[in-house]
Amino acid sequence: DGPFLYPRGDAVAVDVHTVLGLVGAQVTEVRMYESRPVQILSKDIQNIMQNTDLKGILFFSRQNARVFHSLIMLPENAFLWGCFSRLVALCISGPVLECIQDLPWKDKVIAPVPDLKGMVTALSTMK
Repeated sequence: DGPFLYPRGDAVAVDVHTVLGLVGAQVTEVRMYESRPVQILSKDIQNIMQNTDLKGILFFSRQNARVFHSLIMLPENAFLWGCFSRLVALCISGPVLECIQDLPWKDKVIAPVPDLKGMVTALSTMK
C-alpha cells in the first residue's frame, strides 16, 4: 500500500508518525502551518501529492483541513487538482471532513471515534 501525507501544524500533541507506523503505515509529516497559516502550498507538499504512490491525506483538525483547502484552491495549485481522484481523505471527524468535502477525493473516511485510536482503526480498514 502507498504512503500517506500528514500535513500538520507546528504544535503536535501526539507523534502520529510513530503511532501509525505501528500498524505499518508509511507517513510523511510536513509542517503546513505555524500559529498563522502559510500563504502558499510548500514545494514539499506539491511534490508529495504528485507522487503516484501517495494513497491519502490525514486530517486531524478543522484548522488543518481549512488551511489545506484554502491553499489547494489557489489557482496556482490547479495542477494538483487531478491528484484527488486517487487520494483518500482520512478525517478524525465529520466536522473536519466538511472543510474539505468539496474536493474530488477517491474516497472519504471518517474515524469511528474522533481520536488517534479511531484514526488508526480507520486507517487499518483501508489496507
